[in-house]
Amino acid sequence: MHLHSTSPSRFRWASLALIASTILAGAVVSAGDLNPPPGAIQSTNRTTLNNQVITLPYTISQCGSYVLTSPLTGVAGQHGIIIDADDVTLDLNGFCLESGAGSLDAVVIFNSRRRTTIRNGSITGWDGNGINASSSRNSRFEDLSIGGISGDGVRVGSDGVVRRLSISASGAAGIRVSGDRNRIEANHVTENGTGLLVDG
Repeated sequence: MHLHSTSPSRFRWASLALIASTILAGAVVSAGDLNPPPGAIQSTNRTTLNNQVITLPYTISQCGSYVLTSPLTGVAGQHGIIIDADDVTLDLNGFCLESGAGSLDAVVIFNSRRRTTIRNGSITGWDGNGINASSSRNSRFEDLSIGGISGDGVRVGSDGVVRRLSISASGAAGIRVSGDRNRIEANHVTENGTGLLVDG
């Protein structure tokens, strides 16, 4: 075994590097509070929905991009997330909207709203519909897992896109189409009351 001595100059450089990294770490720690206190969410172009400050039901009434940072649980007699604005993107960010007996729709789009996108997460256990967008136009629903819904997994209006959804164990239809000119592709729909139901 050979032992190598460390020269004083190397020791000084190592010490300086350690001091610099300590200063940088301190700067990161003091950058700000990563868990802000509970309170009203202000409208911005990109709002983070966090279960520290958000409970269901929650109404989105302004356009923008909304991102979950944790799972959310619904309550009996209420919808989960209500979208009442045009140009809304709801990114579930890999999290779940879940509920149980007596709940209504997990997500419902009111008043013929346009250009809603819902993607990237799961919806389970609701007593109503998974997504009720029967009056919407130009909506997109992508990369969602929907299961154990008493009503329809997804209701889509007109000029919409339903893509890469996995829907199972819905009491009614997996996908229910209420309007015209929709694109329904690459979905996995199994063990529902009806797989695909077209009203339009």
